[in-house]
Amino acid sequence: MFSANNLYDVISSLFSEVNLFYAHAAGVGTGIVMAITKLYTGRKDEFSKAYGTILLSVSIFLMANNRVIFPQQTDPRLLKDSLFLGIYFGLVLYASAAVLVCMMFILDRLQNPWYYCKRLTAIIPLALTAAFFLPGTIYICFCDSVAILITLYTSGWSIYKIRSSQKSNVFSTSPS
Repeated sequence: MFSANNLYDVISSLFSEVNLFYAHAAGVGTGIVMAITKLYTGRKDEFSKAYGTILLSVSIFLMANNRVIFPQQTDPRLLKDSLFLGIYFGLVLYASAAVLVCMMFILDRLQNPWYYCKRLTAIIPLALTAAFFLPGTIYICFCDSVAILITLYTSGWSIYKIRSSQKSNVFSTSPS
């Protein structure tokens, strides 16, 4: 008979720490493969290059976030290593800002997203430098706040531009 204990055992085995680690690793691996593919096809398409750099930076900081790069016993964010924090949050801030650039391109506000994404890579050395001058906890809070604000601004701005455009619904799935 199937009981609540059996259901609990099935669910706990599906969502065990090992299975979640492998699912996370598979997602990161897929992101890296997609990033390389986008960068390779980006020779003809500027948007693919920009999108590929976003995928690659997200994949790298997700590897660092889940301690794939480091031993499982140590979390470098807790050690407040300035070099690690600078690179990690540089990639986080780059990905957040590059998504804003790509959304501006998709909504016809920019002509060439790759031009702007190349310049946004300056965020990484700036974040790395700031990590050495700010205390670890303050730096983490500041970078997290900036990344969240960029993401919220991107979402709000995109929704506003889509709603304010008087274009017809192209992707409507309801039958006419």
